[in-house]
Amino acid sequence: MEKYALPIIAIGVIMLFFIKNKKVANIGQVVFGFGMLFFGLELMGSGLKPLKDLQFFTDLMVGIENNPFLGVFIGTVFTFIVQSSSATIGILQELADQGAVTYKQAVPILFGDNIGTTVTALLACIGTTVAARRAAITHTLFNISGTVIFLPLFLVGIFPEVIRLATNYVFVLIPGFEGTWETLNIRMQIAQTHGMFNITNTLIQLPFVSYLAWAVTKLVPGKDAMFNMEPRYLEPRLLANPSVA
Repeated sequence: MEKYALPIIAIGVIMLFFIKNKKVANIGQVVFGFGMLFFGLELMGSGLKPLKDLQFFTDLMVGIENNPFLGVFIGTVFTFIVQSSSATIGILQELADQGAVTYKQAVPILFGDNIGTTVTALLACIGTTVAARRAAITHTLFNISGTVIFLPLFLVGIFPEVIRLATNYVFVLIPGFEGTWETLNIRMQIAQTHGMFNITNTLIQLPFVSYLAWAVTKLVPGKDAMFNMEPRYLEPRLLANPSVA
């Protein structure tokens, strides 16, 4: 996608700034943003290339292999700063593709990215309703508990085996999907791991939704306000004259 980023941006600019139709302009904004995302990833990727020759970075990556909790922390903080897990995962894929990060080092960072992306929702819920704050905290608890579940499974080798089996026997059924886990490049392996983390995490936690709701209600007490969408204070006898009613 990086190779097509600039033409996509150009199309988005034409639709956004040179066509007066509002609907076309809205679609142009989406196309423009899509192109900018991949162009930005390419710029960040090329800018990060010197990292793999930097001794401090090499030592840090070795530290992650020996201490996966450090990887989770780095992923969380980095995504908190960038405010986009899509961008940080893209950068992680770029670093892995350059050989600066191994798959074993990348996965704990990936888990941290999933936690860090919840910070955006937490910031957005400040000063909002009880329901909004509960939704943001639910998002955070979901990803933290997912990391607590899957990090040990990854370290003992169970989660990588689940991903390998899913890739070889489930994803292979998708039209256009070719190869096996062993033939995938490391970018795609990271993408598969991210997808499987969220799918399996959802399936595991789905039966416990009521418990999650109970915990969040305890963390954020208060009345969960419901908006009454029905008309109020209308005089039924005067409905023939709406303004008076």
